Amino acid sequence: DKCYQYWPDQGCWTYGNVRVAVEDFTVLVDYTIRKFCIQYQASDGTKPSRLVTQLHFTSWPDFGVPFSPIGMLKFLKKVKTVNSSFAGPIVVHCSAGVGRTGTFIVIDGVIDMMHQEQKIDVFGFVSKI
Repeated sequence: DKCYQYWPDQGCWTYGNVRVAVEDFTVLVDYTIRKFCIQYQASDGTKPSRLVTQLHFTSWPDFGVPFSPIGMLKFLKKVKTVNSSFAGPIVVHCSAGVGRTGTFIVIDGVIDMMHQEQKIDVFGFVSKI
């Protein structure tokens, strides 16, 4: 099955005790940036909230390849700038969670390897993950 669109395009959706509201979105050539306010209605009445940024790469068709490697590299750079090292881990997924997800993770990891170790070892990287 394909991944269900779990975010609202506008306004807000409520999932049980969790409210997801669109704060902002920007549509670019290869990807869309969305900002959501996620609010949890706790049993004690408090409503803690968190701002979540979603980066959605749109130039990679299902069962295809990205239209351009430049778009993917720009997207990866944006992911790095949005998610500072202090922001915590990121969540990466595609419709099935195996093809584009794995490819994105490997590209990101091999680029980091290239910067840190001045070498590229795709097989070595993939065998470690």
